[in-house]
Amino acid sequence: MFWTVMWTVAGCAALWWLWAHLWVGSLPRARWWRAVLAAFSLAQIAALGWALAPTRVGVEMPTFVRAWVYIWNMLALPLGVILGVTCAVGWGVWRLTVLARRRPKLAPAPAPAQDGPSLTRRQLLAASAVAAPPVLSGVGLAKGLWELDSFRVRDITVPLAALPGDLDGATFAHVTDVHVGRYTRGAVLREIARRVNSLRCDAVLMTGDLIDRNLSDLPEALVMVARFDGPVYLCEGNHDLFESREGFAAGVRAAGFPLLRNEAATLRLRGVPVQLLGIRWGGPGRGRDASVEDHLREIENLRDPDAFQILLAHHPHAFDGAVRRGIPLTLGGHTHGGQLMLSDDAGAGPLLYRYWSGLYQSDGPDGPTGACVISNGVGNWFPLRLNAPAEVVRVTLRRA
Repeated sequence: MFWTVMWTVAGCAALWWLWAHLWVGSLPRARWWRAVLAAFSLAQIAALGWALAPTRVGVEMPTFVRAWVYIWNMLALPLGVILGVTCAVGWGVWRLTVLARRRPKLAPAPAPAQDGPSLTRRQLLAASAVAAPPVLSGVGLAKGLWELDSFRVRDITVPLAALPGDLDGATFAHVTDVHVGRYTRGAVLREIARRVNSLRCDAVLMTGDLIDRNLSDLPEALVMVARFDGPVYLCEGNHDLFESREGFAAGVRAAGFPLLRNEAATLRLRGVPVQLLGIRWGGPGRGRDASVEDHLREIENLRDPDAFQILLAHHPHAFDGAVRRGIPLTLGGHTHGGQLMLSDDAGAGPLLYRYWSGLYQSDGPDGPTGACVISNGVGNWFPLRLNAPAEVVRVTLRRA
């Protein structure tokens, strides 16, 4: 549904932008501008076809070309069209206001002398409407490629009323949404492992989307996982399953890493049993929240009442079911922090999810009884972030 909506919006915006080409007929050197725009449009169509069918072309698309296709079709073109429509409506309202207030004059004022050709307001509006999407794409491409391999380490302290005293100060490296593939590979994977190891956490907990799409990227991803110091536990995400759910699971387990798919694993930290509960992604078409609830019910009989429990779930809405069941800590991803945010509280994150980045808590009479940490993810499936930086999260437990 997401991709259907995105490509429908992009297609409508493309038709509007092509129609806007007619506006350049009033510009100086109109034939030249129309030729340039026609060539630009044909190049966009060719690049989009290449991006949608790379296996048929037989040649892998360069990163900067794929990034341009994504930014142009899914961001710059729709925003440019919105900007153009807004300007057109504003110009129309302004013209109607001027006409309504105009009074008859005895004689027209003499026109100022012109040294050369100049653009009228209508021509300037037309040029701006047509130029806005390419300019936005260029700026977005430059920013996206510049920051593609950068990420931060964010420290989040989680206070819990029922935390066993011996676990006060325990730390976990929360790594999610690496998306090894088109935009995240090579040197940045080694840097992720280096930064995670420098945190010296008690365990590394990964909450899905280890790979972006192709199982052929899984070996490189597992090399990064093997570099992590200490115990590592994983659950699956939606991108991991695009080619084969069972193929992904078999590859991870063959490498010796515990992948929890509606399963549990227990490790001892500071003499205290810590039970990790990992749930699967998706299920029958009952809606995302309903599928999460089904998986949580399936792991009910696996829970150890004597252990401190941590839920590993790719989708953030698992937090609601975890709170109802008394699971004290949930780790999740999937949201990329909203990916494109106007501010900390405005953007795609809160529009799509109840929990999208950072720490969320459920309070009881004696203090926080449940908590959820949602990471922005350290990798990229889309080549541009805005106010949602890639990150590794160090989670520190404290007794409230």
